[in-house]
Amino acid sequence: MKPLLKKMIMKWFGLVEADETMKQLLAQDLHTGVQLLDSLGTAVIMFDQTGVMTYQNTAMKQLIIIPTGEVVLLASLRSRFSRSEDYERLEALFRKMNEAVGQTDGHLKAVHIIDRLGHVRILNIGVKCILVQGQPVTYITAMDVTSEHTYQWLKDLVIKLNNMLICSEPLQNLLDQLIETLVEKLDYVDVGTIMLKDDKGILSIKSTVGYAPEIKELFKLPYEKSFYYRFKDPDEHSPVIINDIDEIEDQFAIKIPVNLSGNRIESVLSSPIIINGDFIGLLNLDATRKNAFSEFDLEMIRFISEQVTLILSALRYLEKTIHLSYHDQLTGLYNRWYLDEYSKTGFEVCLRSNQPFLLFSADLDGLKKVNDQYGHALGDQYILVMSQLLKKAFRETDILMRVGGDEFIGIIYHSEADEVSKRLMGLSDHLAHRMEVLGVEDVGCGLSFGIAEFPLESREFSTLMILADRRMYEKKSKNTA
Repeated sequence: MKPLLKKMIMKWFGLVEADETMKQLLAQDLHTGVQLLDSLGTAVIMFDQTGVMTYQNTAMKQLIIIPTGEVVLLASLRSRFSRSEDYERLEALFRKMNEAVGQTDGHLKAVHIIDRLGHVRILNIGVKCILVQGQPVTYITAMDVTSEHTYQWLKDLVIKLNNMLICSEPLQNLLDQLIETLVEKLDYVDVGTIMLKDDKGILSIKSTVGYAPEIKELFKLPYEKSFYYRFKDPDEHSPVIINDIDEIEDQFAIKIPVNLSGNRIESVLSSPIIINGDFIGLLNLDATRKNAFSEFDLEMIRFISEQVTLILSALRYLEKTIHLSYHDQLTGLYNRWYLDEYSKTGFEVCLRSNQPFLLFSADLDGLKKVNDQYGHALGDQYILVMSQLLKKAFRETDILMRVGGDEFIGIIYHSEADEVSKRLMGLSDHLAHRMEVLGVEDVGCGLSFGIAEFPLESREFSTLMILADRRMYEKKSKNTA
């Protein structure tokens, strides 16, 4: 009878509907039933009709700490629930089952409890009340579904982030979505941050939930002073847990910030973000209580960091592709594709805001002669010198383009036409001198250019281009006469 009884008990405490045969067997042989319950992996606790605990099996003892005392009431478990509404749901279901002894079974999903190590676990709970030797006994079973629950919303998060990536959402939006979801779903996490490292090795916060917004500007940290750097395995890029800040805070010169509620951070879960073997940042989850994180959290944050790495790698590849498609490979200036894009989108912004600008069209003098007499290597050097002088002559906010072999276009903001004309004339003189230094003589190196003004001369981009080109060719004809 025991194998059959165990099979039926396992079916019952597997949170599926119980059958009458099993209930009858348990009622007839309580001692055997209790022994078998103690061998199950499912956590089980029993209460009489007044709510006094009469039994807990080994799995339940390993799951949570039951208050000690001669009388343990259901109400004494309230503190083990991380969300008060979960306990209230259980209490209501307990009363309902007691009012309908043996008639039905009750179930609760995604109940958050604090286990005996202080970590939050997600349980599916079953509540059943039957007559055992004539007395009502209520059984509460608990199945740990933390992993299944977490990986389901993590999968949904990854799908959402990838959709945002496909739709060309800015990096900031992706990072904000990631951190907001982690802090929302992990109710034991109070603060989340993503920190990225700059070229000088300084970590700064790019996205955060739980800290004041101004911390993004105020908190800068050398990588070597981070918790992760000090506690990581030297040979691995693995996440680390610090479950008691008090034990290590004296080793750091930095002041650990408090969260928005003014509470001090007590536990830290930190994982590196690695691209092609290089450390580029940290993903941190912080809690305001000690011992907040478990081995499960290590696996979870490792998975999340891998997703962040994939997203950042994809963004880097996308940015590189966009950069190559819009930039001239020889000079690094924008190219004709960018000019076409600007004429459709950037110019529209100027039209709406009535933002004045100058458009210049410039042409290198004598490039063909340089190529023919000195070779294409010096011809390329001629083009490079031109681009370098342009970058020095104008601001980063101005738009400089190489749109053909010897053709350059510039969109110059907040400048007068006379001023820009003087800069370009000076640039032409410098250009001729630089080429003489390189040994190029008697080919008439220099620059011909024409300038058109928006909106003074036209509100049509194509007309501005025609005006600037016409003036440039007029000068070129004089320079080569």
